[in-house]
Amino acid sequence: MSQAVFFEDCNWEPWKNGQGLTRVLGGDATWRLSLAEIRTSSSFSIFEGLTREIGLMRGHGLSLQPQDQALAPMVLDRAGVCFAFSGNLALTGMLHDGPVQVLNLMYGAGQRHLLRPITQACRVDGLLALVPVRGGWRIGAMPPEEEVRVAAGTSFLRSSTPQTLDLVPEEGEVPLAYGVFAVTDGAG
Repeated sequence: MSQAVFFEDCNWEPWKNGQGLTRVLGGDATWRLSLAEIRTSSSFSIFEGLTREIGLMRGHGLSLQPQDQALAPMVLDRAGVCFAFSGNLALTGMLHDGPVQVLNLMYGAGQRHLLRPITQACRVDGLLALVPVRGGWRIGAMPPEEEVRVAAGTSFLRSSTPQTLDLVPEEGEVPLAYGVFAVTDGAG
């Protein structure tokens, strides 16, 4: 079952390393989705054994610099850019020009999830969450009277199980949302 959730209903929590704040948006024993507020350049928490995927929601950008200088930095310079990396990786987040908000997906070994940008109307399979960056979105369901609406900055969609849904951006701004997907064998 899918439901619209308001960001204000999700409490802020300190990061594992105490250097920032995050709102847990959803998840279960196999995955976790959170929205992090990064106000200063700082180290990222280590989450051993987990895979992390990150996408820029708001702000002028962030570079994730690995402690191992032989590895290239991951540059989140605009909303819609996503990177996946090991939670074991020691990283420093360097702000480009002021605070940012990032969406952070984490999942364990043997699990497969994806964080992907969505920019147009489409039917999706395996959707667990939809977090609008720009614009409003209608999420079609069967039966039609169960249609849900979410909007950037105020609400997002969360599902307890992977869903097949029609996503339709509302008129106005150039649409952008992040989808979180459960991946089954042979997909992705």
